[in-house]
Amino acid sequence: MSKVRNIAFIGLMTAIMCILSPIVIPIGTGVGVTLGVLIIILMTYMLGIGKAFICYGIYLLIGIVGLPVFSGFQGGIGAFLGPSGGFIVGYAFIILSLGLLLRIKENRAFIIIGSIPGLLGCYLLGSLWYMYVADVTFWQSVMICVVPFVAFDGLKIALVCMIGPSCKKRVK
Repeated sequence: MSKVRNIAFIGLMTAIMCILSPIVIPIGTGVGVTLGVLIIILMTYMLGIGKAFICYGIYLLIGIVGLPVFSGFQGGIGAFLGPSGGFIVGYAFIILSLGLLLRIKENRAFIIIGSIPGLLGCYLLGSLWYMYVADVTFWQSVMICVVPFVAFDGLKIALVCMIGPSCKKRVK
């Protein structure tokens, strides 16, 4: 890809993340499902580790300065440091584990294998962060912030496996 096209695609993927990540689908636990994990996995598959980290960094900066790009259309340092902040920071684990594995081989199996350790790291950091902010036990945090989302995140990985290769082919 040319440099101009790379910059344009980084901007596009960052915009998609900023538009879709704040949307929350309530599931009755007080914490809802967002599309952030889906976009992070797709973005990492489409762009690779380096460009995905650039998009992620821009997304963080946009949210921290106050634009409503975090879960529930929140923005600012207060939203970043709030209950879901650990999951936002934990996205970096997904980019790292998936991006490194996809450097070896790009296929559907590696999308799955690369996403799982990243999600586990995201879940751990997010749960610890939520535990501290909400003043609950670690197991309460896991029951609120992880257990209800495992199946949804599995579906997000499956969706990237289904649409990722054709999306990437169309972009090239």
